[in-house]
Amino acid sequence: MKNRWYNHKASKMNEIRYLFLFLILFYGASAIHAQTDFKPLHSLSNYNYIIMGELDMEFNNVVNFKASATKIQSLYHIKTPIMLAFNLNDLKFFKAQPLQFLGETYDEVLLASTLYPYEKLEEAGSMKVDGHYHTWENGEHYEVKASAILHHFLEVKFNHASFNEKLKTGDKNLQFRLNISGRADEAIPQQEVKGYAKCGVMVLKEGFLLPISIGCGTFYGLDLVNALVTNNLVGDEKTIAIFEQQHEQEYFKNLPTIDALSLINFLIKPQGSYEVPFVGSFASDTENGSEKANYKGTLRLFANSVKQY
Repeated sequence: MKNRWYNHKASKMNEIRYLFLFLILFYGASAIHAQTDFKPLHSLSNYNYIIMGELDMEFNNVVNFKASATKIQSLYHIKTPIMLAFNLNDLKFFKAQPLQFLGETYDEVLLASTLYPYEKLEEAGSMKVDGHYHTWENGEHYEVKASAILHHFLEVKFNHASFNEKLKTGDKNLQFRLNISGRADEAIPQQEVKGYAKCGVMVLKEGFLLPISIGCGTFYGLDLVNALVTNNLVGDEKTIAIFEQQHEQEYFKNLPTIDALSLINFLIKPQGSYEVPFVGSFASDTENGSEKANYKGTLRLFANSVKQY
């Protein structure tokens, strides 16, 4: 009788232990699941992480304004810290269920974009620029050849080059198109400007600024309007929106691109550093003007710099 009582008590204790162990495993698995899983949200989410990096780039650009017979030529070598912002849940959702994003008219906010709050980027160092700039107008030639250290003004947008078309066909060769832009105006301080500026016979060795304008598509707005008129597209907003998207993709099709999934994988689980070279170009020649640009550089991101935003 006594043995039966002890056996019964031992059995109850084992049941409690097993229940306790089950609860630990259950909640532990739930916690792990909650940390690694994603929420299938069909809306653009705000950034919640940032990662520091570096952009090292050469940019060569020539613009001809036909109406005013003005030509601008510029060559820059830029090395600058960058801060890339992203939403971790969006990245996990996109990687796990890319077909859920078919038909979306999302922009770069969905996945990643560089931000440039000065107070944050100052911690990583300043932007260094070597430039050679020419302008010809009304028979006069103005030239600046110099180097300078600046506050940060560049922005890099990771546009989704033909994502919808590739997702439909199951093509996993997804590319981010790098749209790099920025203009150094009088509000952006320049330090240690070294070189010269020439206008006619006048040569300046100090007291001048290095004119810097990064980007392409100077005549894009005018060219888009001309394309809409040529194709007689008026009134139908949906048709116009589709046309504009296709026109934009074709217009900037040769800009530099990088592999999208390799970047997404790195941002989901950052380890070591991410380094990718890029090269690309842009060209247009219409009644409004002509433009040519060439890009060549390297994008780097550092895993040990990830922070919640």
